[in-house]
Amino acid sequence: MITLLAIIMISTLPVFAAEDLSLEKAVKRAVLQNRQLENTRHGISSVEKDII
Repeated sequence: MITLLAIIMISTLPVFAAEDLSLEKAVKRAVLQNRQLENTRHGISSVEKDII
């Protein structure tokens, strides 16, 4: 019984950690946390420095 209770508690942790996001906030967070976009921004920045 204790094992079952522990499994249920562990499996519901992500639900408790969830937060309500507006679409705008979700898109901003996705863009900021997207590694490919970050690498592209860094590449553009490097090219701009080379041009100037």
